[in-house]
Amino acid sequence: MDLINEQQYISWSMPKGSTIILTENPDNGSYMVNSIDDAIRTRFTNIEMVFDVKQWATFAEEQGIDGRCINFLLLNPEIVNHKVNPRSLVTFFNSIRGVTDFASSQGLSIIQMIGEGSIGEAATATFITFINNKLDKLVTPEFIMTSDSKDLKKEMDAIVGRTNLKNYRADIASVLCIRTINYMINHSKTKPVDKDMLDRLEELAIDEYFGPDLSYHMVKTLFAANPKFKGLASRNKLTKHVIG
Repeated sequence: MDLINEQQYISWSMPKGSTIILTENPDNGSYMVNSIDDAIRTRFTNIEMVFDVKQWATFAEEQGIDGRCINFLLLNPEIVNHKVNPRSLVTFFNSIRGVTDFASSQGLSIIQMIGEGSIGEAATATFITFINNKLDKLVTPEFIMTSDSKDLKKEMDAIVGRTNLKNYRADIASVLCIRTINYMINHSKTKPVDKDMLDRLEELAIDEYFGPDLSYHMVKTLFAANPKFKGLASRNKLTKHVIG
């Protein structure tokens, strides 16, 4: 409080232009915190942080969190609340990453035990429903970007469908689009983006796996993320499809 109010503590003064940043747990009854007096609170700017699942997915991809768990949270962002926070979810995800088959009886037992001890019964039940619906079996971004076109078509038609058909799963398409974007951005930081990769990104957009909105978002995000993706702009068929 001395540093905040006076910018100094005993004989030590803060360097000119310094800024103090503090974090606090919410005073909502779920944490052992003392409320900050209003007179003190008005002396600094208060910013309430809001969970953004897309930003979290970017962080998770960079940190190597299990892709199955990233898919789960992208499909169930509402699970993050005052009882289940991103930190406890990451602890849970890292604790089960060694489970090869989530759907096996042993895997489910481990997940239920660890889940109920970290994120609670309700969130664990949602995770198990995710497994029972086989959503932990979604294709990986690496498969999307490197598999044979025939294999890609078979898998994507089975789990996503096409935007012009009734079986299209917009929720899954969104998850796979976000995962693909993050995968490619991380890839481009240390490795080249070759013609085959640009061809595949064009194929994903034009073949209607990712609808026009998602395709536009993918191309725009990658184009802005790294100059290595600027070749996408020269593809007339692609730009016409996502913009026109």
